[in-house]
Amino acid sequence: MAKSNKHALVFGGTGLIGWGVVNELLSGYPEHGVFDRVTAVTNRPLKPEDTYWPKASSGVPELQICSGIDLLNGTDEDLAATLAKRVPGVEGITHVFYFGGTRGYGIYVPNGTFKAPLEEHMTSQLPEDYAKTVAYPWFREILTEAAKGHRWTWTEVCPDAVIGFSPIGSGYSLALHWAQYLSLYAFNHGIRDSKAEKKVEIPFPGTEAGFDARFTPVSTRILGRISIFASLNPKKVGGEVINTLDDPTPTTFRELWPEIAGWFGLVGVGPSENGSSLAPSDYISKHKHLFEENGRPKGVTAGVGAGSKQLDAVGYWLSFDRQLSAEKLRSIGFTEQQSPADSWMEAFKMPLTSRQRRDPDWEPPTFKIKKGKKDITDKGPQPKSRKARFHDPTEPFGKKSLVYQLKNGPAREKLARLATEKSRPNMNGVISKDAFDRSFEESDGLAGGSKKQPSGSDRSKNKPGAKDDGKFAKGERQLRQDGDGRQDRFNDKRRPRDGDEYAKGGRQLRQDRDGWQDRSQTAGTGRQWTQSSAGWQGRSGTAGTGRSRREDAPERLTGGWREANRSDNRHASPRDLAKDDSTIRIHHTTAASQFLYGRSVVEAALKYSRRRLYRLYIYNGEDRQNLSLDAGLEKLAGRKGVEITKVGRDGLRMMDKMSGGRPHNGCVLEASPLPQLPLKALGPLSEDATKPGFSVELAHQSTEEAEVNGASDFIHYQLPQERKPFILLLDGILDPGNLGAILRSAAFLGVNAVAITKHSSATLTPVALKASAGASEVMTLFSVSSTVDFLTRSKESGWIVYAAVPSTSSRSRGNSHLTLDRVESYDPLATRPTVLVVGSEGEGLIKQVRREADFEVSIPSSSGLVSVVDSLNVSVATGILCSAFLKKQWTGLEIEESAPKKEDDDSALW
Repeated sequence: MAKSNKHALVFGGTGLIGWGVVNELLSGYPEHGVFDRVTAVTNRPLKPEDTYWPKASSGVPELQICSGIDLLNGTDEDLAATLAKRVPGVEGITHVFYFGGTRGYGIYVPNGTFKAPLEEHMTSQLPEDYAKTVAYPWFREILTEAAKGHRWTWTEVCPDAVIGFSPIGSGYSLALHWAQYLSLYAFNHGIRDSKAEKKVEIPFPGTEAGFDARFTPVSTRILGRISIFASLNPKKVGGEVINTLDDPTPTTFRELWPEIAGWFGLVGVGPSENGSSLAPSDYISKHKHLFEENGRPKGVTAGVGAGSKQLDAVGYWLSFDRQLSAEKLRSIGFTEQQSPADSWMEAFKMPLTSRQRRDPDWEPPTFKIKKGKKDITDKGPQPKSRKARFHDPTEPFGKKSLVYQLKNGPAREKLARLATEKSRPNMNGVISKDAFDRSFEESDGLAGGSKKQPSGSDRSKNKPGAKDDGKFAKGERQLRQDGDGRQDRFNDKRRPRDGDEYAKGGRQLRQDRDGWQDRSQTAGTGRQWTQSSAGWQGRSGTAGTGRSRREDAPERLTGGWREANRSDNRHASPRDLAKDDSTIRIHHTTAASQFLYGRSVVEAALKYSRRRLYRLYIYNGEDRQNLSLDAGLEKLAGRKGVEITKVGRDGLRMMDKMSGGRPHNGCVLEASPLPQLPLKALGPLSEDATKPGFSVELAHQSTEEAEVNGASDFIHYQLPQERKPFILLLDGILDPGNLGAILRSAAFLGVNAVAITKHSSATLTPVALKASAGASEVMTLFSVSSTVDFLTRSKESGWIVYAAVPSTSSRSRGNSHLTLDRVESYDPLATRPTVLVVGSEGEGLIKQVRREADFEVSIPSSSGLVSVVDSLNVSVATGILCSAFLKKQWTGLEIEESAPKKEDDDSALW
């Protein structure tokens, strides 16, 4: 057979549609010999034996797989260079297949954009604000312009719901998500076989409207064939948009649900009336561990839970007719069709097909490689479950693990003995008073010789080989080793030597619960350091005093040593004496109390009262300043019923501890945490002009959290007519100072709300609140658990997403890139509610978040010093970007100015 010299390049070979196109090409569609070579380009690694594609044989195009090529990173030139290097015969490529998403008809706008059936000409009639968020219109413009003067052309295929299979999972595979949900549901209800006699009903997860909404799904088999047909007939479909579908007759989930559920041994019924069951995505997230525990680890690796939020949208949000017209598809000569139910069954069966079914001539290998080499057919021992590993005595993971030994084994007793020894009073080799007195009395050095000691010869008899070291020998040996077996501190090699920090005179360090504090000590006084439960405290010892133990003993025994120590502090100031307190105790009204410090933050908290306010501490020492400002704070606190505590000079250390050692300006306010509403997503804008605002989808919070954060699902705002709200999302801001500075800029510029990611950003600590200069007390604040999920859901409600990226970063394909001047002229807030996402200080936004963005925006450098200074501080950059977005936001808003207040008005601060 003569070669056709047709070489097909398929981007996204592991994706839902790309896999189907390659499968049809290798299966010989439209007939064997049409294509000589097929190149599948993938981002994720893929082995040929894991593809489920037909094996190589005569008449089947030659297959080459190029993995690790990411289309979303780098420039066009970078991609061209990579393809030239990685794809053999790239210069001979004749057909290219590239697939995006399915937003071309605007069905992701609530209730849709057009009335069904949807025809191809509607794709060029999208509303202007929505069209700006879709890549396909300018894809068509770019391709049309690039094809001028060349022999190639393009065709855009437009599907609705794509039903198919991907060998390593896909976030856009409805069949995969349904299979995960239904198989888990069947397993949890005792169904182990689709032919089981037990009947378990499963309600359709959605509404009645979603159950009856008409649509036209398409299988990857039909979609792949339409794509190949279009590429081979450029004269018929060149420069055109073509709808793709399995059957021109629309279907509904009322028709499909019983058959889909029945494949898993379940009985599919209509939506539940009470709606109490878990959403599919939540159900998968809760039970997905069952795949691995029951010997189906690929159920996890093949994208379990990834993108399963689509299941929620199918039943609850896509509740309107959206079927596509098949008139144009039939007019170009493509007439193949199949039942939508068969498409689902085909996708479900594909992962179960054996190697023999796909390749009838394949036989399992029977040979073995011997002579010291491994048997290549031996798969080796299968991995054990966590439970099996834990109970296996040969596994370090189980009963030999350190955790198990410390809790249940002999190590537990050893740890208890160590804890007992550690709890004894002698610490760091320092001799206690009782031990010293006991050892001194046992020696013959006690004044008056009240206790007779044996002679040196007697001691030698008692201990063979011992020498008579003099009358103090036994006393010294007793002194070197006290009751817990510690070595004496005079000969201990670990003892600090001359020049060490603790051997020096002057200022020494003491550690209490609040950290390291300075403590004065005079060299040569014999003060040593021991550790108690309250911290590090000074104790009197004998080393380094210049006196013998005999000279010091009477003083210690008679109590004179106490008087000597007291005399050291005879001339100390009250504040110096306060430093000798073992601890500083701070009263907390509740366990969650925060201490706000700094005049601006305290004043804002008292004015706006978004928190519960417990107690105001005000410095009242002789050297206090700004008495009028303090009086104003006291007046505000009095109106709010806040208890006021005046703190003198002796209490400054307590206020320092409340503020963590940072400047508090003489005022500290104890209050509850700042309200921060947890969200899953932003909802649609209110249609009531008298009640401007937008709804939100709340995340779970406890009763205690709801008392602090509130539970309202509607956010009010005040904006000029026809202007839309602007939300700032902070993803990964780690520095509390930067977080506070961003809140300050956001409040000043007029941002409607700030959302902060929960687990990857700094929290609203007093440090961040101090940096915000009171702005945190007036801003509407949200918390977000998953940035990607939050953006995906919010976009479904009509919000447009902008991602802040460095001007030097690579562009993310599929997202239009804007600079500040284009943002100002474009004025996004005139048409759509907007979310601006800002990433961390060091790494910026991760790839998954950038992919969710509709546009990327950056601040270009004008200095020419990019090689030296390539970026701005995140708080500065955020302020500049917010200013560009909000430049026209407040134009035309009339703010009513209140009448000037009289000097004796009670509301005045001073």
